[in-house]
Amino acid sequence: MKKSKTASSLKSLVVLGFTVLTFGSAFAAYQSPTAQAEKPDTSPGLVYQVDEGDTVWGIARKFCPDNQDVRDMVHRIYRDNNLKENADLRPGQDLVIHFE
Repeated sequence: MKKSKTASSLKSLVVLGFTVLTFGSAFAAYQSPTAQAEKPDTSPGLVYQVDEGDTVWGIARKFCPDNQDVRDMVHRIYRDNNLKENADLRPGQDLVIHFE
């Protein structure tokens, strides 16, 4: 039995559509670990007002739970407040401190 051109074209179109949907869904769902790690934290926290002489490290030590590495708290403060690595803090500046 001979296949019609229409049936063959339809089958090819269905296969192509399925392939695009499969790979498109996988691509859309994928995020690199870096992109996921850089999202600001939305967990409960507090707002800390910077005092004269405060540093990110000092603030992190003040609020870091004993069971966590202070470096993780430093990174969260930088990330959640959109601070650059060596940003100067200003007295009166508000920083969001999140606890994980």
